[in-house]
Amino acid sequence: MSMLNIGLKSIMATQYAITVTSNNIANAAVEGYSRQNLITSSTAGLNYGGNYYGQGVDVNGVTRISSDYLEGTLRNTRSSENYFSTLHDLGVEIDSMFSDQETGLDKSIQNFFVSMGDLANNPTSEATRTVLLESMDSLGGKFENMDYVLSLSSDTVDKELVAYTKRLNSLAENLINMNKSVAASVYSTGKVDPTLLDSRNILLSQMAELADIQVTEDENHDISVFMGDGLALVANNRLSPIEAKSNGFSDGEFEVYIRGQVVSDRISGGKIGGTLEYRNDVLNFSKNSLGQIALGLTQLMNAQHKLGFTPSGAAGSEIFANFSSVSKIHDDNAGTGSFGVSFDHTVSLAAQEAAVSQLEPREYEITYNGVGFDVVDSNSRESLLTNVGSTFTLDGLEFDLTGVPVAGDKFKLSPMTDAISNYEVLINDTADIANAEDPAGSISDNRNSLAMFALQNSAVFNGGLDTMQSTYSTLVAGIGSKVSSAESASLTFGVLFDQANLNRESESGVNSEEEAANLIQLQQQYSASAKIISAAQEIFDDLLAAIN
Repeated sequence: MSMLNIGLKSIMATQYAITVTSNNIANAAVEGYSRQNLITSSTAGLNYGGNYYGQGVDVNGVTRISSDYLEGTLRNTRSSENYFSTLHDLGVEIDSMFSDQETGLDKSIQNFFVSMGDLANNPTSEATRTVLLESMDSLGGKFENMDYVLSLSSDTVDKELVAYTKRLNSLAENLINMNKSVAASVYSTGKVDPTLLDSRNILLSQMAELADIQVTEDENHDISVFMGDGLALVANNRLSPIEAKSNGFSDGEFEVYIRGQVVSDRISGGKIGGTLEYRNDVLNFSKNSLGQIALGLTQLMNAQHKLGFTPSGAAGSEIFANFSSVSKIHDDNAGTGSFGVSFDHTVSLAAQEAAVSQLEPREYEITYNGVGFDVVDSNSRESLLTNVGSTFTLDGLEFDLTGVPVAGDKFKLSPMTDAISNYEVLINDTADIANAEDPAGSISDNRNSLAMFALQNSAVFNGGLDTMQSTYSTLVAGIGSKVSSAESASLTFGVLFDQANLNRESESGVNSEEEAANLIQLQQQYSASAKIISAAQEIFDDLLAAIN
């Protein structure tokens, strides 16, 4: 090969290298851009007289500097950071409401029992009796306000799940289109356009914000995406749409579905996973625990109040409405069955205390199997009862079927949350307060009001281990711990994400100073290559002149 051709090959290779370097500099600040390098090799030498003489340089292509491991680490830390930050951001409002003395329940419970204690100390005071009734109404108002905030939060969860799943579907569809573009690039040129791979990685990173994903690439460069424990979102370049919709029970909360199957419990990362975790471990736990306190308080106060007598000698009646709740019916039910749940207020105070000690802060899902009924915890899916009859007792509550079910029919019961809305003060006349123990006693008889006051410190909740207020304190501490742990984990994974991003930038990112130095070197190389051509031209001209 002539000196001129060597010079031409050198100048072309250098020009390509300048183009690649310039492109790196231009994209230095572009998110997700991976540095590119020109791949060159020496042209095979030519044998003359037993010696091999170089024939210049060949351009073999442009390579993209990228690491699948570093990209995967970046996605995983991003997914975890979004999971915990979402859990924290949703939970912090509930944590603040429960722990604050003004918005929480603790102060209202204390005021109620302080008023009851004042009545015991001054049973003849009409003003004291009025304050007691007012404290009952105030306590009911507090239950109502907290229930309202929790209901708003539940609506927010449903709306967020809908928005997140729609966004994930959109990204997945873009990924499929990107796979097709990559395939077209390979088909037309035999190589993959590096910018398409960068764009595809950005899509995968955005998907990781929403859910924990695993990524695989086949021999055709098609990317498939799986979630959780292997749920296919994109496989073989086809989308399995993810959807958030009602769980099928009337006014039911939203679940996440893929191909008609509930997969909420199989997603453990990203904003979707964090939202579901918040609902199950913070929101639902808070509602059910609050209802547990409301149910225990109202039913035990009723039981004790009915053991007393009013100043006129009449037997005490219920202070609060007796608890009862009706199941939600699944949309697909074919039968006429429905379950009711109640608290047995006809038994003795001791028996009611025993029942309260068995109350659990959870919801129930009942399925008719054609022979009997299977009962599970609707959140954890823990099996509670199998093949039971149409009437049964569970967690201190009485469950009773009405109507005729068909095999496969499902019922959901939320007795604890219903207990909050069930709170209702039935007496509005101070003369109906039964603070006496003896029907023939005087108005100064305070023994029954003392007994009602003593319920404040009775360990009748959670297997007889907790009082009303310690149950509430445990609830507040549990919410606070969950939210605090989420915040700590979010910060930790934020640091890990930043480090993963630094590692990725170190491997694949553009160092502008280094690229600028390369550009100067390439300019010098270009000039040198031009001199080869110039020298070849001069030699050729001299040769022509000599011949002439």
